Amino acid sequence: MRFDKFTLKAQEAIQEAQSLAEKSGHQQVDSLHALVALLAQEGGAVVPTLQKLGADVAALKAGAISELDKLPKVSGAAAARELIAEEGYDPVYGARPLKRVIQQRIPNPLSLRILDGAYPEGSTVKVDAKKGEVVFG
Repeated sequence: MRFDKFTLKAQEAIQEAQSLAEKSGHQQVDSLHALVALLAQEGGAVVPTLQKLGADVAALKAGAISELDKLPKVSGAAAARELIAEEGYDPVYGARPLKRVIQQRIPNPLSLRILDGAYPEGSTVKVDAKKGEVVFG
């Protein structure tokens, strides 16, 4: 998928969804982030279309934001960032291995813990490092 092939408004919505996920401390961009971004977009086609269909846009936006607030939040300590930066750097390849290290150390194990019910709706998960291992609190 090529980002440059999207319309300008679609690119803006995707960027806003990414920004919203980051500001909210969410580990990934979800369809709810995109929905909130589209409903907040000035001059976009989504809000007028929904209004023509008789939808209550304000209620829809409030509901989407409420659901976003229920998603687990992730924040990291300096020790975790240092550990991942150290493991993700290779003298030959530079920071190329960083993405793989981040994926293996945070989203994969964290997703399993979330599925196991370790964090209820709206929890904030703290990511730290102890004894060379990433830990979740």
